[in-house]
Amino acid sequence: MYSEPYGVEVRFANDPVTITKSHLVFENFEIFSHNDSPLNVKGSFDFSDMDKMMLDVQMKAKNFLLVDAKETGTFRRLLVRLMSTSMVR
Repeated sequence: MYSEPYGVEVRFANDPVTITKSHLVFENFEIFSHNDSPLNVKGSFDFSDMDKMMLDVQMKAKNFLLVDAKETGTFRRLLVRLMSTSMVR
């Protein structure tokens, strides 16, 4: 996935994402930035009740290059260090 104006380029690992009992399961799923640093995602997306879908994930990254824009702007380069646990309904 690429966005030229924002300098965002990511690719996804070839690992499968499984669906089990209406849960999309992420088991150490990796998203790689332009500098090949991974964003690791663990958790699940529960869509068993379409009116009350729930995302429960842990994300971890070190020096994940989120923005690498060639044009001048607010951010030309944005490196992210992240350890996050989220539950969203």
